[in-house]
Amino acid sequence: MAVTTNDIEAIINGAPIEIETPYPLDDKGAGFRWFMAQPDDWLYDMASAVREAAVAEAMAQPEIKAVEHLPPTEAWLLRQMGSKEAIERKIAEFQAKPALTPEEDLELASLTANLLNLIDPTTYNRAKEIVATRARRAYESYLIPRLIVDADGRKVFDQNTEDGKRRWLLVGQEVKMDLRQTFYQVILLVDTAKNYKAGKSSGSK
Repeated sequence: MAVTTNDIEAIINGAPIEIETPYPLDDKGAGFRWFMAQPDDWLYDMASAVREAAVAEAMAQPEIKAVEHLPPTEAWLLRQMGSKEAIERKIAEFQAKPALTPEEDLELASLTANLLNLIDPTTYNRAKEIVATRARRAYESYLIPRLIVDADGRKVFDQNTEDGKRRWLLVGQEVKMDLRQTFYQVILLVDTAKNYKAGKSSGSK
């Protein structure tokens, strides 16, 4: 996803992103608009803690330890190679241009960071692959319902209430899968905006 300066300014200002998937329940009336808000620092840290706890719990299971000596699956390796090649190809396209727009410069910085963060297959194994999937699901399951708001910023599935938890359970798995796209768009924008704001601060006089 290309990140624009408008995206960055919007996320810095706290603007949520509208969810394009139609609202699946009938408790809000036709045409109800729902949004994905950005997590505040406390919620973001809690989600990271949930993910780390999921990793620790899974890695302690003997069934997981039993496959530590096995390499990652071929499908995982192909995804890693495909991601690496696609990022390198896009970086090369930007580097071949005589000049970049501010948006392209932001995207190049994001791509370069992503390339550095790609996991080295030689340091990975089947156990880590399995655990990473579980940890990602725990992270998503914790954050996504807590970030969904209405047009006035009110939580749609307040996880501090029994009603909010109940209605989130009624949302179909297919819709929850669709919500991941908007969720990771928000996470990307938050991460990029933090770097963007830090860069502006360090470059200002």
